Amino acid sequence: MLLAVIGGAAGTAASAAPVARKAPATWDPRVRSLVRFVERERKLDFDHPIPVEFLDDAAFIDALAVDQTADDTKHDRLYAGDLYALGLVGPDVDLSAAVEALDAAGVSGFYDNETKEMKIRGQKLDDVIVRATVVHELTHALQDQTFDFQKMQRRAKSSGADFADDALIEGDATWVEEAYIATLPARQQDEYYAQYDVSSESGAAPDAASAPAPAIDLLLSTPYSLGYAFADYLRLSGGSRAVDREFRDPPPSDEQVVDPVAFRRDERPAPPAKPTLATGEGRRGGVDEIGVVQLYFMLAARLDARVALGAVTGWKGDTYTGYSRGDVPCIRAAIRTDDATEARELTDALGTWGDHGAAGAVAVERRGA
Repeated sequence: MLLAVIGGAAGTAASAAPVARKAPATWDPRVRSLVRFVERERKLDFDHPIPVEFLDDAAFIDALAVDQTADDTKHDRLYAGDLYALGLVGPDVDLSAAVEALDAAGVSGFYDNETKEMKIRGQKLDDVIVRATVVHELTHALQDQTFDFQKMQRRAKSSGADFADDALIEGDATWVEEAYIATLPARQQDEYYAQYDVSSESGAAPDAASAPAPAIDLLLSTPYSLGYAFADYLRLSGGSRAVDREFRDPPPSDEQVVDPVAFRRDERPAPPAKPTLATGEGRRGGVDEIGVVQLYFMLAARLDARVALGAVTGWKGDTYTGYSRGDVPCIRAAIRTDDATEARELTDALGTWGDHGAAGAVAVERRGA
């Protein structure tokens, strides 16, 4: 987990930046060996140590809770409405509360890229999962010192670009974490992987209308899973230097992260003009992008996963505007595809997706591609 990087299609907005703490002269001796491992595996060196704080459960959860500003709360409410319109959550979802609950249950450490410090849950590193988390978060600190997360965030111009940044950051850190686990005795590896034993047998997104947390959990975890595959692909093609190149010039969309053909061809999104709203439709929020990943989850929540995947492979860009019909949050989206054949496939999938929802809730029309 990287605190305050997640945004756009992945979750909540970051709060106003706190003041970074002064860097210590030396590393906390409890993490020094893990620091050296991260430097060796990542083939980069830290500029300086960072503050590392070990906290009991209550203090850690307090530190984990990011103070919400009025703008953050508004962002979360609007984005929850977008997810409802996409069929991924039910009505009246408290997005901030859902994310905080997931974090409190499953996070054992984090690096804060605003205060430039790491906090660890507990007082020791006896637990293999905690040690693996520390490796992951130390990788984030090294990434930040080398490539500057705030600079990356300023460059991202869409939710898809935000996702690509998150996937690169989390995927690279997950790759280093997995490399660390591979050095451990088999018993400790089994202990680490036991946390993943409970998993869905379906490739589709969960039906979040009845249980909103699974869809939110899925959206938050995807940068890790897809990002790991992307980081692994980069290393196979060019080693650590290939990963470094992407940090310096990140992919412009989530499509390049999930589709190696689009990445190799450097296919860039060409989003259409924002859709216009009809008389009586009150605008709700700004203009944004669904992106390939969210579009897939949206379709896969109601259709066969393979059908959903085939429908989104021709994506070339999209733009959507949020609006309201009475109290109901809606979106109007324009999606550009590679060609008319891809557009027909996506149109059919969207139509079937709409047929599985409330009557009259979805309208689809096609104009060429």
